[in-house]
Amino acid sequence: MLRPIAYPVRMKTWLAFLLLPLISLSVEGQAEGEYKGELKVPGVTLEMIIQLEEDAGKWQGDLDIPAQMIRDMELVDLEVSVDSVRFRLPEVPGNASYAGAFESDSLIGVFTQMGRDMPLVFYPRDQVDLTPVLEQVELLADSALRMANVAGMSIGIVYQGEVAYLDGFGYADVESGVEASDQTVYAIGSTSKAFTAAGVASLVSEGKLEWSDPVRDHIPGFQLYDAFATQEMTSVDLLCHNSGLPRHDLMWYGSDFTRKELLHRLRFLEPTHSFRSTWQYQNLMYMTAGILIEEIDGRDWETFTRETFFVPLQMSSSNFSVKEMEANEKAATGYRYTDSAFVELPYRNIDAIGPAGSINSSVTDMSRWVKFLLNQGNVDGKVLIDASDMNRLFKPAMVMGRGSSYEGRSEPDYALGWMIENYKGMKVVKHGGNIDGFSAEVQLIPEKELGVVVLTNANGSPLPSLFAMHIIDLVLDMEPIDYLGSVFGEKDKKDEDLNKDEDVEDGDDGRVEGTLPSHSLGDFAGSYKHDGYGMVQIDLVADSLELGFNAFDGTLTHYHYDVFEVYLQEVGEKIKIQFESDLFGDIDACLIQLEPSLPPISFTRTGQDTLYSPSYLMQFVGEYKTEAGLVIQVDFEKEKLFLKPAGQPVFELLPIDEYMFRPRDLDGYKVEFVRDGDQIIRAILRQPNGVFPAEKVTK
Repeated sequence: MLRPIAYPVRMKTWLAFLLLPLISLSVEGQAEGEYKGELKVPGVTLEMIIQLEEDAGKWQGDLDIPAQMIRDMELVDLEVSVDSVRFRLPEVPGNASYAGAFESDSLIGVFTQMGRDMPLVFYPRDQVDLTPVLEQVELLADSALRMANVAGMSIGIVYQGEVAYLDGFGYADVESGVEASDQTVYAIGSTSKAFTAAGVASLVSEGKLEWSDPVRDHIPGFQLYDAFATQEMTSVDLLCHNSGLPRHDLMWYGSDFTRKELLHRLRFLEPTHSFRSTWQYQNLMYMTAGILIEEIDGRDWETFTRETFFVPLQMSSSNFSVKEMEANEKAATGYRYTDSAFVELPYRNIDAIGPAGSINSSVTDMSRWVKFLLNQGNVDGKVLIDASDMNRLFKPAMVMGRGSSYEGRSEPDYALGWMIENYKGMKVVKHGGNIDGFSAEVQLIPEKELGVVVLTNANGSPLPSLFAMHIIDLVLDMEPIDYLGSVFGEKDKKDEDLNKDEDVEDGDDGRVEGTLPSHSLGDFAGSYKHDGYGMVQIDLVADSLELGFNAFDGTLTHYHYDVFEVYLQEVGEKIKIQFESDLFGDIDACLIQLEPSLPPISFTRTGQDTLYSPSYLMQFVGEYKTEAGLVIQVDFEKEKLFLKPAGQPVFELLPIDEYMFRPRDLDGYKVEFVRDGDQIIRAILRQPNGVFPAEKVTK
């Protein structure tokens, strides 16, 4: 555990960002540069920006409409004279055109569409001096770190087509005293989802995929628990969290399953709602979207994302790997704040679920990403994603069904990799990210050409979102809402450990005192399996039961009857485990509440991997005969052991313990083999209607 830190005194300075009016007069007196105007149409006011440029006596220009994500639309039949400008917009329906006259460098004219004339005045683009704003950002950042108990934070601001600000505050590494900077690399968690969604959009733009294509047409073997969802799921469904599945995060979190193994296990995960009926955040569907990209493109998701986005955007410090983070001297250390000190958290390897959240990046790189998004999928004149497909990413697809978390913000909708809110009449496109030791936030206001990135090395902190919202207020010169104070200041929270792990309270939630387990502790030990979640191992160590699940472990304490409790530190929760007995009184299953929105997940008792080896299973092969004359053949075929009663169905035998087996899909039945010396001499059939021994008559 580390001691409380003293934040560094900031002695550095930065160059103020100044947006100058991009207007200059040619020798003939005509104005070239950027002009901004507002077109008032029924129910909405559209900001429009035109760029006029003269090259060797020839005029050319383009139009931006930020609210509609229109960028660089060509001004056709452009005519510029000493006192006027005329052009057509054939891409706009309704025979759209504009004609205006210069008056004191401004254009006063008429926009015509569908035979209707609407006044439209273009003014030289305003001069914006962000120096006072950035001074406030820096002053506030240092105090915000202390208020929020966050070690380090880096900030990037993109405004009106330029990267306006990049810097870091606090510490990237507390123990070594390394200060955070614009080059510090953080895990960005679920803000990675926007890259996966953009990757799918790029495939649509290339004509390799249609938004409406069923996923099963591109991913062989794709199958969900729900047959209708399996048949109808599209890439849009993958990206907007409407699969019907709850999170099921503990299925993959801390596991060693590969991406393809997780894909196979989706069919065993129960939904909580019908397909497309409800928004439920779902990381596994984004993993599936990554596999969709791999199947269509041929490159794995990491290579595809690097070559499609990182390389052209010059995001040279960004990566996908914990190993790369460990080897990177600019990588931040992740922290959890507890007991008035920062505790280092190891990097979490989430390669298998990577498309949902494995990217590591800096604010320098992420600002280039934000600039690309605000520029409608263009970088250096090259279109990586068509405008229509970019618009699809920012178009609400699902109502999230929850109220706004903060004053002034509307109830959010979910688009594709982004949440959409309304703030003071503006569309806000945003997404946060959290992974062990790191929290991140990206917020865009396309109509204002503003984007903010805030990255921190704090576990589960609200600071990135709060600070991004405060920066938006400052840059747009709006009356700031005290988001930071409302969260960190109320009830003297400045003096509390707001960002720390809370102690787990025992609480009285129905525990029955004075009860005992129905079996000795050793009888509960064994391996338990769920086809989706995998294996849970319960071992008797000294006088205690020890649980192992994925990368997690803990000691079981008796709660009541056959219910035990275990604290999983990585998850931060106490979880109850209920053991169940079969008709014969043997412990044959355990129920664990791993997905809060579903009943406890049932894990069936099974044998360890060594009991599935061919050399072990071969010893049971042979013919057995009951006293009633029933002949039973046990065969080993295709790496599996089968029970074949004469004239009856065939059942695969699954090992439970060393000599106890369970017929697959036949509840209430068991087969116990009896060994004498080095030979199997008998099989005992345990059935609901009795116990029937069968002597082995042949090998």
